[in-house]
Amino acid sequence: MLIVAERINASRKAVRAALDVQDAAAIQKEALAQAAAGAHYIDVNGGTFPGRAAELLCWLVDVVQAATDRPLCLDSPDPAALAAARAGPGGTAG
Repeated sequence: MLIVAERINASRKAVRAALDVQDAAAIQKEALAQAAAGAHYIDVNGGTFPGRAAELLCWLVDVVQAATDRPLCLDSPDPAALAAARAGPGGTAG
């Protein structure tokens, strides 16, 4: 069984507030707590900010990867946001 942590989701008040001001420490604290609790993957979702999905998903990827070596599960209904986040730092797909 694989455990995918789902708490870094902009639909949660604390995460939305952290995303709004790009509070990396708050996001990293959550990612580390989930890893310590046994998560195999960390889900990242910044999707409740219309027009900023790609920017915030890229930021989340960078922030979470700086805190933990757990693989990420990219979560967004926006294909462009997923492509940008997969492209790596800066979020620009080739």
